[in-house]
Parts: sequence; C-alpha cells; structure tokens
Amino acid sequence: MNALRAAALVLCATTALAACGGDDGPSGPDDSKSLVILSGDNQSGQAGRALPSALSVEVRNSAGDSVPDITVTWDVPSSAASDWTLGETSTTTGADGRTANWFALGSAVGAYQVRASIEGSSVTFSATASSSPVEIVSGNGQVGPAGAALAQPLVVRVVDGGGAPISGVQVAFQVTEAPGTGTGIAPTTATTAADGTAQTVLTLGDTNGVVKVSASTSTATRQFAACTYGGVAGPMTLQLSPGDDVVITGADVGCVQLPAQAVGDAYEVIVTPLPQTLGFNDMGLAVAGSAAPAPQVTAPDALLAARASASAFQADGRVEQDRRRTQYAWDEQLRRLEDPLRPEIRASAVGRGAFGLMAAAPVVGDRMDFNFSCVTEAQFPNAPSSITAEVVSVSGNAVIFEDTLAA
Repeated sequence: MNALRAAALVLCATTALAACGGDDGPSGPDDSKSLVILSGDNQSGQAGRALPSALSVEVRNSAGDSVPDITVTWDVPSSAASDWTLGETSTTTGADGRTANWFALGSAVGAYQVRASIEGSSVTFSATASSSPVEIVSGNGQVGPAGAALAQPLVVRVVDGGGAPISGVQVAFQVTEAPGTGTGIAPTTATTAADGTAQTVLTLGDTNGVVKVSASTSTATRQFAACTYGGVAGPMTLQLSPGDDVVITGADVGCVQLPAQAVGDAYEVIVTPLPQTLGFNDMGLAVAGSAAPAPQVTAPDALLAARASASAFQADGRVEQDRRRTQYAWDEQLRRLEDPLRPEIRASAVGRGAFGLMAAAPVVGDRMDFNFSCVTEAQFPNAPSSITAEVVSVSGNAVIFEDTLAA
C-alpha cells in the first residue's frame, strides 16, 4: 500500500512539473504561414501580351494545411519595361487556400518578375517577354465607311529571335473574315524591306461589321481587325481627349474606333442596356492604328477568364466564388459613394413630406411602379421614366423587388 502511494506521489509531481514548464512558459502552437507557387512560374510570352496562364499560389500553415481567407498582395519588383499590367494588387485565398492573379508583359523584350506576399512569406514568379517573328506595326483597329479603302495601310514587321528586322521575307495577306461582299486587299503578298516591314491596303465591303486580315510567313501568323460602318450609324470614329466622355447609342453601331492616346492613358467603357429592350448589341472597340487588336479589357469577367486557365480554378467552384466576390466589392464601393449623400437626401425628402408608409406590407407577387426622378430626356433619350417591379422576397426589415423586364 505504501509502495502504491509513493508511486502515485511521484507521478503527480512529474505531471505538475511538466505542466508548469520552465521560466519561458508553454510554447503554444506554431501559427506561421507560408506561400507556395502552384502554377504559372517561368512562363514565356510575347511582349505586350498577357501570359498564357494565371499565377497561382496557395497559403499553408506549419502543418502543411491550406489556409483560407488570407489576403495576398502582389507587386512587380523587376521588369524589362514599365508598361506591364497586373490584374489585381491583392487577392484573397478561398476555402482551398488558393488564389491567383494574371499578368501582361510590357512592350520590351526581357525578364519580368511578379511577387506574391503575405506576412512573413513571399514567392516570386519569373517570366520572359520575347519578340514575335511577325509583329503588327500599325493599321490595326481602324474603322472606315463601306466600300472605301482604310486610311492607313496594314503594316507588319518580320524579326529574328533577338528582335532584329529581317528583309526579303515573303508575307501573305488574306481576308479571313468579312461581312457581305466586296472586301479586298492589295497586294495579297509582299516582301519585307530593309527595315523588315511589309504592308497591304484593305478595302472594306458593302456591309457593316468586323473584318479580319491575316499576315503570314512560313513560321508565324498575325491578324489585323478592322470595322465597316454605314447606314444610320454614321462614322463611329471618336475624337476624344483625356477627360472627355461620350454616350454611344443606336442599334446599327457595330464598332467604334477610339483615338490613340499617350502612353499610360486609359479608356473606361461602361455598358448599359437599351431602355426599350433591356438587351445588349454586339459592339467592337478598337484603338486607332494600334498593334493590339482591341483595347485590353480589365473588367471582372476578363479577369475571371484569365484565372480560370489555372488548374486550381477549373473544377472546384472557385470561379463562381470569385465572381461573387467581385460583385460584393462593387456593391461595397457603391455604398461608400452613397454614404456622404444620405443625410442631405433624407433631410430634403422628409422636408417635402416625400416619405410615406404603405397601407399594408406587400407580399410576394405584388407589383409596384417606380419613378426615375433623376432621369431626363436630354441625358438619356427614350429612357423610361418608370419601371414595374415584382416583390420576390419580404422580411421584417426589407422588401426585394425584381424588374419585370430585366430581372
């Protein structure tokens, strides 16, 4: 009995010492996190173009498990040119601990780096921009009247692997897409000059729409895009200076040519549905004479398309999650813009007795008309002054209506 009691006392003493630890106290769990590159490193692409694949990373804890809801910041510590484009400056990991970004190389050939960082850890992606054997020099993205030759010739340059021009190379030009009849090019073949360039002239056909012309050598092909206008739309070649804006309407507008701007300037395009049909027309946008076939779109859908190319985003529902996250960010921005206006609006409305309560709470299926007090005929010709909406949900604090024409 005494032996058992002594053994029990020794065990308790040992346990107590272990629990108390030394002067430094208990060590606790390791909450350090690290970044790991999943895909997109060491890519090569054409200068001035987006990399073929998204840059994908995963955040893991010390046990190697993925960590969700971590903000990853992105920057470009080194680049051969300053005119690169980074999709986002910060992203957030999803339920799988993964997130991604996209990157477009600058106009200069050489090495580029993109860094992803969290607190205490960072990884760096490397990319290389190379010149194409066939480069578009000028003439792309033009808009002209039906039946007329474009104002600028379509010019390409053939270069070697180091970007030096090559003379004496035969370039074949071909119309690959055109609406209606009458579209033509002359000449159909041309030999590069001492500066490596070759050119042709495009004559537009008799129907509005996009025209595409390829320029090919034995090893590479590049494609020009142009657009024919006519009919009631008139010439849609805009003359805009920095700070200017314009509203474009009309069902016959198939494409719009934007004037070239200084390096670093950008266009913002806002798309809204037509008041009568609440639908959208196809419309092409092009910058006059630029090498790019169309302005690079950095709207959420384009960003999601780039992300979807990464294997981490193909089959786990993350694309839809990112789509919702983008929508939430947009809604939050609208709320911030509204906040400073609320006191003045509320005071003005109450002063006029404009606020009132419904006689009875609506129920799902009820319909109501809503007036647009801020819409004028001068600002938005043919815009409706009111819409009809149907109640789709009712709670103790809110009623949600859905537009009956554009849900």
